[in-house]
Amino acid sequence: MPQFVPLNQGSVVNYEDAYYQHQEGSLDDVAFESWKRTPLAGLGSASRRGAWRRIGDSFGSDFEAFINQLIAEAPVAPQPLARTERWKDDLAAELAKAP
Repeated sequence: MPQFVPLNQGSVVNYEDAYYQHQEGSLDDVAFESWKRTPLAGLGSASRRGAWRRIGDSFGSDFEAFINQLIAEAPVAPQPLARTERWKDDLAAELAKAP
């Protein structure tokens, strides 16, 4: 787990950049709403929520409130093992299409 928090922080820095670009008008509403699906999908993960608890207060308070709101809206995702099994099934289905 020691590597996960810093890795997650790198993703959150990218989220923060898009958030502030939208606030400044560099990212329009349509693009922002589309972009918002990325953190929403990840923030359903218990591991990402836990990492956010460790790093959230190192960001600006308005961005922190934004992410906290996304967490409140995001459904809790299946456990990682279930996602891994789903990934394996999806991968096998795609490989089955290969000639």
